Amino acid sequence: MTIAVAVAAPDGMVLAADSRSTHSDGDHHRIATDTAVKLFAIGDRVGVATFGRAFIDDRTIAGVMDEFVASLENPKDLGVGKVSRFKAAITQPENFEVTHIAERLGNFFDQRMQDAVDVFDDDKLELGFLVAGYDADGVGRVIELQLPNATTFERATTVTRGSVRRGLTDAADRLLWGVDWELLSELGVDFPEETKIVLRQLEYAVLHPLSMQDAIDFATFVVRTTIDMQRFSDGTAAAPKGVPGCGGHVRVLAVNRQQTNWIHDPALTVVARAGLAEGTYS
Repeated sequence: MTIAVAVAAPDGMVLAADSRSTHSDGDHHRIATDTAVKLFAIGDRVGVATFGRAFIDDRTIAGVMDEFVASLENPKDLGVGKVSRFKAAITQPENFEVTHIAERLGNFFDQRMQDAVDVFDDDKLELGFLVAGYDADGVGRVIELQLPNATTFERATTVTRGSVRRGLTDAADRLLWGVDWELLSELGVDFPEETKIVLRQLEYAVLHPLSMQDAIDFATFVVRTTIDMQRFSDGTAAAPKGVPGCGGHVRVLAVNRQQTNWIHDPALTVVARAGLAEGTYS
């Protein structure tokens, strides 16, 4: 379980995600780790956030992502001729556009899922990615990738601006929209159209971030709000005793036309400090 956020501002894009991974077996739920890696920089110009499944067979998504990045080091795969180094290869704009990388990422992970021992439901979103980067036209794009079947959607750009959140979005949805439309749908509630129009008046008119700092603050706000709501609640009346699926460190990555910059990427330490799984984050 995850909360992943992408924000597009005029000067670039920001990705943020929590670091918690949970394990469920029937009615038994537990926090597996608060140090899962869900945010990745691919080269110097593309950022990726993941949500959904934490494993493919016994491989973490971070481990499979390492394999994907290694595949980009192959000049033949990139189609750039005899180039011996990854950084030299990715300087070719036509081969490192975000749309191209999102397509390759989808095909790579889709094949891993087809080869897996685990059984994946083609009609269910099992794994997703938010991919942020630039195309040759100079426009930064946030592309959502859904698996299985590697389906892509453009969700926001540096021209249109906006944000997208995926994973456990109920806390942010209720705060920003005033209504949790997804839960109401799951409960089989269907309002008349005139009632929906009234309920949509509860939605906040969110100011689209104008600066990269605004984008960083907004993305972090959504992730931290989700973590804290789960920390101080025990599910909802409709779904009580919910597992707190979001927690741990908040990782934040900024992407502009020239490079990716880690705003917060906690380093490994000799011993993790106590209390992290109980809701403390940094």
